[in-house]
Amino acid sequence: MIKRKIEKILLTLLAAVAGFTASGAVVEYSPKGVLSFKESTPWGEMTAVFTYCLANKLFTFSSVSLDGEMVNSGSWSDNIGPFHADGYWVGANHLDSDGEVTAVAVSLELELDGTSLDIDEDHSLTGRILTIRVKNLIGLVKPEPFAWEYVTYTVAGNSIEVEVEHEYISYNPVRVYTYYGMQSMFVDERELLLPGTGLGSWIPASDRGELYFKKKEAPEMNLFIESNGSAMQATYLMKEDAGTHEYINDNDNIFVHSSIGKSYHSLMRIHTVSPGSSSRWHGVYSWFRQPVKDTFASVEQNPEVTYGAYISGVPCLVTATDDGNITTAPYMRPVEKKFESDYHVFDKGLMIPDSGESVSIFDTAGRLLKSGSGLHRIGGGIYIINGLRRKAEKVRVR
Repeated sequence: MIKRKIEKILLTLLAAVAGFTASGAVVEYSPKGVLSFKESTPWGEMTAVFTYCLANKLFTFSSVSLDGEMVNSGSWSDNIGPFHADGYWVGANHLDSDGEVTAVAVSLELELDGTSLDIDEDHSLTGRILTIRVKNLIGLVKPEPFAWEYVTYTVAGNSIEVEVEHEYISYNPVRVYTYYGMQSMFVDERELLLPGTGLGSWIPASDRGELYFKKKEAPEMNLFIESNGSAMQATYLMKEDAGTHEYINDNDNIFVHSSIGKSYHSLMRIHTVSPGSSSRWHGVYSWFRQPVKDTFASVEQNPEVTYGAYISGVPCLVTATDDGNITTAPYMRPVEKKFESDYHVFDKGLMIPDSGESVSIFDTAGRLLKSGSGLHRIGGGIYIINGLRRKAEKVRVR
C-alpha cells in the first residue's frame, strides 16, 4: 500500500513537470460491465471502451476511437491473444469444438488515480490514470485447468498499457504450440512499419499478404506501427520475460501479419510449461494521427520514427530505429506564450533573448528582481520588464 502511494505521488509529479493537469480524462462506468475512458492529448482524443466481450466474455478493451474515428475493434477477434495448448486453441476469443467456453472471468478491480472504485455502483469521474485488474481462468479442452491469467490495464492519455502474467496450474506439463499474446485489431490497416526487420521503409499491408519474421531474422523486433491513412497504432512489446522472445527458438516466428489484416507479436512457440511455473509480458498500445518524427517515410539512411505515448501514466516520446533499438524520453508539453516584445513566458519563468539591451525585471512594488537576458525562474505574479525596445511592459507569469 505504501509503495502504491509513493508511485502515485511520483507519477503525479512527473505529469505536473510535463505540463499536464491532474483531471484530464473522463471515466464512466456502469455495473452492467461497461467502462469508458476519454482524454484529449497532443496526439488526438482517445476514447477506449472496456466490457465483457469475445466468445469467452472476458473483460478487455472492445473498441478504441481517436478523434471519433474507430481505430481498434475487438468485435470479431482479440487483442490479448489465446494459447494453442495441448492441440487446441483456448482463452481469449476461442471456444471448444462443442461451443463451450475455454476461459472465464473471475474478478474485476478498478482504480482511478490510486482510489478504488466499487464495481457495483455507477461512476462518472475525472482523473488521470485508470487501472483495471482482471483475473481469468483458462482451461484445457480435456477438461482440465490450464492457467490463471492476471491482466493489468493502465489507461492514460492515448495509450493502453498491458501487463499479463500466467500461472500454470495444469495437472501435468503442457506443450504450448503457439501463444500470440500481444495482437492488434487495428481497423482498416493499409501500411506497416516494422523497425528491426531491415525493411527500412513503410510497406503496403495489402500487397504483402502473409508476412513472417523469424527470431534469427529480426531478433531486435519489438514494435510494429500500422496506418490506415488517417490514424496510426503502435504496438510496443517491452523486452521483459516473454518480450525477450526467450520462449521461441531461432527458426520460429516472432512476428506474423495475416492475410486478414491482423498483426501479432508471437511470444511462445513449441514450449512446454510445467505446473507451478509462470510467464509474463508487458506492452503498450498507443494511437495517434501522425508520428512526431518519421524519416522512414522519406527512405533516409538510418531512418527512425518517434511517436507520443503514455507509459506508466506519464507522457513520453518513443523512438525506434531501423535496427530495432527503442528508447523513451519524457514529453514536455509546450506552454510558452509569445508576445509582441519577443520575450517568452513559461510556467514560473521568463525567457528574455539577448538583444544587446539592458533589461531588468521588477515586481509591482518597484523592487529589482532579475536583470539581463536568459531564462529567469520566478514565481507566479505580475511583473514589469524594463528596457526591451526602450520601454516598460507588464507581464503575468502563472
